[in-house]
Amino acid sequence: YNALAVSRLNTDVKESVWDGSVQFERKNLGRKDKAILLQYADTGLTYETNRYLISCFQQYCIQYGQLQTIPMFNPDYKLQKTEKGGGYHIWHHENSDFETQHRQLTWMIYLNDVPDDAGGETEFLYQHRRIKPSKGTVVIWPAGLTHVHKGNTVLDGTKYILTGWYIQVP
Repeated sequence: YNALAVSRLNTDVKESVWDGSVQFERKNLGRKDKAILLQYADTGLTYETNRYLISCFQQYCIQYGQLQTIPMFNPDYKLQKTEKGGGYHIWHHENSDFETQHRQLTWMIYLNDVPDDAGGETEFLYQHRRIKPSKGTVVIWPAGLTHVHKGNTVLDGTKYILTGWYIQVP
């Protein structure tokens, strides 16, 4: 991915874009980014992403063997743009309510580098770990309460990520 690939997106798909105002009406807490569901905006980039992601997912399932017995699929590819001052600052986990209960794993691909002093890390509460945005890095983690996390504030520049979930087939 690069800026040219991201600019190819058909951002006129209004139903696929969120600014966080529905989730956080007061706009002073929580999500401060822009997002679009890639599968509705650009099927070619979605296909390329899936090809890149599937090998990482398979290796993760091999490493954690029990996952090989759980039928899962990945329905969404959310492209997020986080500008200076933005991020998802609330500690959360990805299967925290009725609508998200089938999420087993969360994945994220950093699409660009963010300088060391520019923030934007993904921070995991119980693991005491911060992951610095580095282009091409794929992070996969359990969607449950054991992996509470947040997006730290981007202090300078812009951070681009793709993210989604592997859900258990009901």
